[in-house]
Amino acid sequence: MTQTLTQLISQIQSMFIDDGTRFTAPTCTAAVRQALKDFNAAAPVHAAETQAVVAGQYDYEIADLTCLGVVDVLLEGTDPAGENHIPQLYNPYVEDGRWWIRLQTPLGSGTLIFRYTVPYTVSGLDSSVESTLPALFDAVLLDGACYYCCVIRAASRIEQINLNANVPEPWQAIAGLYRTAFEAGLALAARQSFAKVPDQPWQPRAWNDAWHNWPS
Repeated sequence: MTQTLTQLISQIQSMFIDDGTRFTAPTCTAAVRQALKDFNAAAPVHAAETQAVVAGQYDYEIADLTCLGVVDVLLEGTDPAGENHIPQLYNPYVEDGRWWIRLQTPLGSGTLIFRYTVPYTVSGLDSSVESTLPALFDAVLLDGACYYCCVIRAASRIEQINLNANVPEPWQAIAGLYRTAFEAGLALAARQSFAKVPDQPWQPRAWNDAWHNWPS
C-alpha cells in the first residue's frame, strides 16, 4: 500500500515545516496532481488484455478505458507452451476518447494480446480509491509535488506588495533542487521495460525499428 493523498499532503507540509498556512491542502493537491501527470507521462503502468479474433475484422477497441496508448499487438502463440506470440502490424488511433487498433491484415482465428499503458493513481486524488504507485517511487512523487509547491508559492509572491522584491527568488532556487531530484527519479522509473517479441521475417517493420538486425 503506497501513500494516499492525505499522507502526501502531510509529508509535503512536513518537508517545508509548514502547518498548512503556506501550503494548504488545495495547493498540495494541485502539486500532487501535476507531479503525478509528469510521472505517468514518463513511466506509466504496463498492462495487457486479450480478445478473441473475429474472422476478417480489422478494428478492435481496447476495453480498458484508462488506456494511455498502445504498445504492441500480438497473436497468441499456438505452440505447446503458448508463448511463441506473433507480432501484428497495426495502426493505433483514438475515437470518442477510446483507443482502437486497426490491423493491417485481418486474422481468421486465435487470440489477440494487446499491450498498452495506463496511469498510476493516488487514493483520494480525483476520485481514485487506490494508490498504485510502487512504494519505491513514493519519494519521487513527493519530490515532484514539492517542486510544484515551490513554483506555486513563487508565482503567488510575484505581484504581492513586499518590502523585499526578491521574495520569489529563494522559492525558485528551492524549486530547482526539487526539480533535479524529481527528474532523476523519473529517469530511474522510465527504465522499467516490458516483454518484447521480435518481428518475424515475414512480418518486418521499418528498417530502423527496435528489432532491426535482430538475430534470426
